[in-house]
Formats: sequence, structure tokens, C-alpha cells
Amino acid sequence: MDQKHIFIIILLLSACLFGPSAYAQAPTMEEAQAHLQAEDWEKAAAAFEAILEEDTDNGRAMWLYGSALRQLEQYDKAIDIYTKLDATGSPPIVKVNLGELYALTGQPDDAFAWLEKATAAGFSSQQTLTSSTALAALQEDERFDEILAQADKNARPCAFSEKHRAFDFWVGEWDVINAQGQVAGANSIQKDEQGCLLVERWKGSGGGTGMSINYYDPGKEKWVQQWVASGASVIYLEGELNEDGAMVLEGELTNRNGESSPLRGTWTLLPDGRVRQLFEQTTDGGETWAPWFDGYYVRQGSGEK
Repeated sequence: MDQKHIFIIILLLSACLFGPSAYAQAPTMEEAQAHLQAEDWEKAAAAFEAILEEDTDNGRAMWLYGSALRQLEQYDKAIDIYTKLDATGSPPIVKVNLGELYALTGQPDDAFAWLEKATAAGFSSQQTLTSSTALAALQEDERFDEILAQADKNARPCAFSEKHRAFDFWVGEWDVINAQGQVAGANSIQKDEQGCLLVERWKGSGGGTGMSINYYDPGKEKWVQQWVASGASVIYLEGELNEDGAMVLEGELTNRNGESSPLRGTWTLLPDGRVRQLFEQTTDGGETWAPWFDGYYVRQGSGEK
């Protein structure tokens, strides 16, 4: 074997033994994750590093590589990886991971900066924040309470939105009295879906029942009511608060035969705490409206009529 061939062999061997990766061929993601699941952090880190040498934009590999580095307490290297990953538009959890890493390296201001970025980007899990051992040292700081408060707002946006709470005055357990002073029925209106939905369940004194869902549609910027009665009639209404603070919704009532007619509903909170519900119909295209149902909601147990 001549010297030229010997030199080539030496180059190939040195590339295998001393190259940037311990792998002659990059492992699969499945193989790398198997090392991670087995808590073999060194093998996992080496595997993900090898994968990233060939696929530099593999976001999942970057995230898991950072996780392995964290277990190896190579925090600075993990910070570098997660910072690059965050720049790609990754989910807010990566910002939380960066906050944890900065907390672990004794840099609380940087940790809070990243946690604030996470909640600003929509991160909403209070449990993740409070159960993180890496963030335990930050929990006595008032800034941590602010982070938790913002996460709660992200998790329950409707509970903190004036537009989503505009119909809250209708929530409760009610006896309903008609304009003639007679009991028309009972109605239960309750919040659901973290305050994003009002569910109405009606029982009429004559035996009829009905149910509606009521919600603020941010796309339409309107409140919507969809009603279905046991008699097969349906109602669809849309609207908003008027300048007097009453909820005014307009749409159609469709009976069991498929015949539709315009309908308008107005809910008004009265000074004494009752709510007036007035449904009106029109036969002249909205020029004039005539009452279809006029009822007064009295809170059950209040003793009022």
C-alpha cells in the first residue's frame, strides 16, 4: 500500500474518531428519544446533537437536546439552544424553559424577563409555573404573582373581558313574572366554559321547556343567542349593549313548520335588581314592533314579585 492510500485511511479514521459527532451516521429521532426516556442524558445529548448537525432546523430535536443538556447541568449551552429555538417562533413553553434555565444559573431578572415574554405570548398554565422546582426560588418575589395573574388571564380570557361579561347581569336563578303579574315560569342562566358561554334553561308554567346558548363572538363583535324549544321552534339573534346598557339582540324566530319571522329581544337590568325581558315582532320590516313576550325576572328566594 503506497503512502497516498495510507494518508487517506488516516484522514478517514480521524474524521470518525475526532469529528464533531460520535455517530458515523446521524441516529433517528426515535433512537435519540429512547435515550432520553431511559434517562441516559449523555447519549441523548450526543444523539440530538448529531441529528442537528444534519437537520439544523429540526425544532423538536432542538427542544429535546436542550432538555438533555439541562439534565447534564450544561445550562449555558441549553440557554444557547433554546434562544435559537425561540427565534424560530416556537411555542411559549420555550420561553418558560429559558426562564427556568436563567433561574437555575442564579439570574432572576433574566428569568422573570423570559417568563413575562412567555405570558405575553399566551402561556396559560399556572400549574406548570408553580410546580417547577427550577422556579421555586422565585415564588417569594411579587413579580411571580404578576406572572401567575397574567397566566390566569390567558387561561380564562372571557372572565376578564368587559365585552364577554356584558350579559352577566342576566346570570342567576330566576322566577319569571309576565306583564300581568302572573308566574310565567322559571329560568336558570349559568356561566360555562370559563365564562365564555351563558347557558339558559327555561321551564314554562304551561309545561314547555327551552334552552339557549349565549356568547360573545369576537369575529362579529356581537353577542349571539341560539335558542331551541321543546316545541321544535328555534331562535337566532345577534346584537350588543345599547347606550342605556340594555342587551338588544335581533334575528328570527322559526317555528316547527319552517316559517320564520323577525324577532327582537331586549334585556334590561332594572334599578331594583330585576331584569326585564321583552321580545317583540314586526310585520312591516322593522318600522313598528309589537310585544310578543314581556317578562320580569325576579331572583329566586328574594321574596320579591
